[in-house]
Amino acid sequence: MGENGAGKSTLVKILAGVYQPDSGDIRVGGQKVDIENRHHSSQLGLAFIFQELSVVTGLTVAENVVLGNEPRMGIFFNKAQANSKVRALLDKIGFRNLDVNALVGTISAAERQAVMIARALYIEAKIIIMDEPTSSLSIEEADLLLDVVRQLRSEEKGIIYISHRMNEVFEIADRVSVLKDGQKVATKWINDVDEHDLVRRMVGREVNLMFPPKTRQPGETVLKIKNFSNPNLENVSIDIRKGEILAISGLVGAGRTELLRAIFGADRTWSGTIECNGKKVQIRNPKQAIMQGISLVPEDRRGQGIIPQQSVKNNLMMIWSQFPLIRKKNGKEEKVAGDLIDDLQIKTPSLEQLISYLSGGNQQKVVVGKWLACNASILMLDEPTRGIDVNSKLEIYHLIDQLARSGMAVILVSSELPEVLGMADRIIVLRSGKVVGELDKNATEEQVIRMAMWTSEAVA
Repeated sequence: MGENGAGKSTLVKILAGVYQPDSGDIRVGGQKVDIENRHHSSQLGLAFIFQELSVVTGLTVAENVVLGNEPRMGIFFNKAQANSKVRALLDKIGFRNLDVNALVGTISAAERQAVMIARALYIEAKIIIMDEPTSSLSIEEADLLLDVVRQLRSEEKGIIYISHRMNEVFEIADRVSVLKDGQKVATKWINDVDEHDLVRRMVGREVNLMFPPKTRQPGETVLKIKNFSNPNLENVSIDIRKGEILAISGLVGAGRTELLRAIFGADRTWSGTIECNGKKVQIRNPKQAIMQGISLVPEDRRGQGIIPQQSVKNNLMMIWSQFPLIRKKNGKEEKVAGDLIDDLQIKTPSLEQLISYLSGGNQQKVVVGKWLACNASILMLDEPTRGIDVNSKLEIYHLIDQLARSGMAVILVSSELPEVLGMADRIIVLRSGKVVGELDKNATEEQVIRMAMWTSEAVA
């Protein structure tokens, strides 16, 4: 464990042979080794499952698993043998319904993780390194993957598991090592530490409150959605007040992201109305939403929230430059961007730094900042802390709280229930595209789960 920039990914890349260490020893099976490249690391029995998976979407599941080590009949690829071996491996790890002939581009994120695990088993890896393997998975998919990790451990595989999710670490780890600023600051048996201790070691200071106190005083209603329906939503009605954090909860596929996209005009609605500040408005595309002060921080930060090959300044000024009528202030781009960097405490060496070189937490601040450059009054956040470290999460939580206290209406979607319960003034629960209930700020995890998973009769 460790913050972004602590050295976790660098260490993994050294083990993979991507980087060469300046000093020190690596021993595999008690023998000192110099890992030359990825192929050499595989020969030593190391396999890697990265957050951004190394799959070929145009090949089948079986072809991805055996890639580079294909069974052959003479000079020809033995497809039948490959399918048979991969089928056995997938059955072994609990993915019995995954078709070995399916194109990887058509399967879910969890199934792609299964492909990578099957690949590790296919090459008979002794040590499997997993870097944030559940960051893009639903709660149910993550639970399935953790079951697979437990099974691998029972078969005496060594697992190096990198995660920002505390609950996963305490569920599956035997020991935990904490890195900070490129150094190991502690290695402890998991039973000898608690969450507070780990957070303190990661950030290098005491952390008294993970979430800000919920002492906000929401004002009048600024957004009202009535009877939104489309292929993913059925008669959804919600309202959000000035200065309020409204959380949208539910299982994967419940319609949370789809609701935000419909409000933002990114997805069409068949029926329903929307009111902003008491007036009915039409929002058929994101441009109309932006002009009404509605903003969206999307779930896929890298794919939809930033332009990776552009500078921090260009990413911050993206909306500001295209919508001059809603600018919070005019002036030179450098001055406006610089003020945002100062206000949000974005860590970057310069305005011209490529945003792709920033940590996940600082990238997320830039995505939020581009809306703050304009007069956005409604901020919709879809999985705002996915893939970022504990200290960055704390900063994001306090930023969201500050924005709400300044009068902004915030709609929060998160798969992490502690985040929902810790931040929300109200919680709307969706199931199968419908609103199935509303809970107040004192809701419990059990109440949210019951409402999200069970029938209305069971909840009653």
